[in-house]
Amino acid sequence: MAGALNVPAYNTDNLSFGPGIVYIGASGTTPATDVGLVASGAQLQVTGSNIDVRAGSPQVLVKRFRQVSDVTFSFTSQEWNYENLRRALGAGTTTSTTYDYGADPLYTEFAIQFVHRMPSGTTQYLRLWSVVPDGELTINFGDDLAEFPQAFTCLAVSADWAGNTLSGGYKYFRVKKIVHP
Repeated sequence: MAGALNVPAYNTDNLSFGPGIVYIGASGTTPATDVGLVASGAQLQVTGSNIDVRAGSPQVLVKRFRQVSDVTFSFTSQEWNYENLRRALGAGTTTSTTYDYGADPLYTEFAIQFVHRMPSGTTQYLRLWSVVPDGELTINFGDDLAEFPQAFTCLAVSADWAGNTLSGGYKYFRVKKIVHP
């Protein structure tokens, strides 16, 4: 018997680690503003709830329907950037030296693109068509580097940034891979 036991087939070009670049912009447009230094560990999370149909005795699962679907993208910024704080909270006003925030009930909508270069040279693009901030911010002041966790939840849209219609229920995000020669 040749080869190692219990080693599956694999392609090391599909392995990935490390941070990426987060771009943000107005909803409905291709994001072009780099948010700056971001800690490793950006996260895309898809959550939801289901309706289960059961039958028989004992009851068995015969069908499952998706009832709720939420998509959240989060990352941790590492720079004191007042525009990033404003975007994280979805409101407020900024100058180069101040950030003013109050209780604004309306969230600003954004578009986010996360660009991650893999060790193989392939680039992964995560495109979140339209998002709103979760509106929460915790800044720890201490001996370690200040960090600014931010989270954004996708809104359903009908078109991508180029105005192309998004078919079916695919209205939150797209992941696209570009292989470089």
